[in-house]
Amino acid sequence: MKPPNYIRIVLVEPSEPGNVGGIARCMANMGINNLTLVNAPNIVNSVALRRASGAQHILREAKHYPTLEQAIEGCTLVFGTTSRKRAINWPTLLPDQAMQKAIRQNARLAVIFGRERNGLENTELDLCNYMIRIDVDEGYPSMNLASAATILCYEFRKALWSGKTLPTIEESENLANAEQVNGFITHLENTLSMTEFLDGRSSLLMRKLKRLFNRSQLTKEEVNILRGILKSMENKVSR
Repeated sequence: MKPPNYIRIVLVEPSEPGNVGGIARCMANMGINNLTLVNAPNIVNSVALRRASGAQHILREAKHYPTLEQAIEGCTLVFGTTSRKRAINWPTLLPDQAMQKAIRQNARLAVIFGRERNGLENTELDLCNYMIRIDVDEGYPSMNLASAATILCYEFRKALWSGKTLPTIEESENLANAEQVNGFITHLENTLSMTEFLDGRSSLLMRKLKRLFNRSQLTKEEVNILRGILKSMENKVSR
């Protein structure tokens, strides 16, 4: 049984072609084919192809996008990875917990990896439902990008094989996808600005609200209800 192609491995601005090739190789090991690259136009070169070692097809078929928002379109469950603690506490799972959750929900899944040097920015984590942190020794927390990707790909395959049946995408179609949730959050920020609720606190407060709604994993119906409430507030204020 091969893992379905609804898991998307997303690399944000990778700078080392060897890492990208190594990730393609580990994806092939685990039967995963969907590689997505963000703002990395020249990363698939001879070094990457050589390191892929038989998985060159994954590199050649990789999808390229200029922004992370475009890269995760259509996904209903988005995980961001990090190797360091953040000032704001995002909801965080271990790799096995995250992949088991993905399989249980039968979600269209994106796993996002950040830059080799400094990982994902807070604004990029704002787009994620959960953060994944690999439990490494605190004395040496830095992990190679390809090694981290290998762990996540393996945990996905293990979680998939532990189930009795292959999940189907249709069972998760009622969940709002990333662009629908982000559209609601933008609408919310605009409405809160209109009503002067933000009052100069927009950055930190909106980050906390994004974390709240991403963790909630809203359905399409819930997004429509919430946006209807916001619209009624806007109509009231504009009278």
